[in-house]
Amino acid sequence: MGAARPCLFCKRPGRSNEHIWPIWAHALIGSDARGFSIAKATHDIRTKEIRVDKTVYRPQSRATDYVVRAVCKKCNNTWMSAIEEQAKPLLTPMILGNSVCYGGAELDALINWVVLKMFLIEQLDTAAFRHSDEQAHRFFLNRTVPDELQIYPFASDDREWACKLSMTNTGPSLQGDGACMSILGIGHVVFFMAQLPIWDGQPCPPLFINLLERRLLPKEDPFYWPGSRLEPGQINKMINGLRSAMFAA
Repeated sequence: MGAARPCLFCKRPGRSNEHIWPIWAHALIGSDARGFSIAKATHDIRTKEIRVDKTVYRPQSRATDYVVRAVCKKCNNTWMSAIEEQAKPLLTPMILGNSVCYGGAELDALINWVVLKMFLIEQLDTAAFRHSDEQAHRFFLNRTVPDELQIYPFASDDREWACKLSMTNTGPSLQGDGACMSILGIGHVVFFMAQLPIWDGQPCPPLFINLLERRLLPKEDPFYWPGSRLEPGQINKMINGLRSAMFAA
């Protein structure tokens, strides 16, 4: 037998299962709901078209049972568990569709949870893009968020997106590295995780007003959510709009 695959984060040998949709949220999003899909798409730089390369739809599977085998038990049961516990009271009202106002440490906890899920999503066999091992290790060491990553949470009443993943990427271009986007729907909140390239030496500006970022002045600059609510059918329009904005440069 070959050597055990190393943990995504700490690089120790051995891997265990980790849920994409956390166990504590199952009751909030409907643990008995069956049917979810994971879409992988690629943006063609030359034609500007989005090509769906692979869509996995599992009508009899429960999204809340879906796991990825990428991390060791020690990471899973220590700092990753702590991120889940810190995010739980913050995410619960968002999953239920209620308004929130966060700042400072609350934003840090929420961002850490989203970035953790992003790294796990990228380990799926349908992943369109993966951040580097070095970036995953830096997140493990000090919760460093990858450069040029933009996170946008949107409120949604679209049941199709209560448990859904979608990923899109584009290859390297003459102007810089490729862009990619992962989308995670959980209850009434849909997280857009956009990894944007640097164009002409400058970071890409924020694409939407719902940008979730760490605040230097938490009391003076809180994060209010939702900025707006997306009705059924609007999520796909938002995805197409974000793809167009990301890949237009």
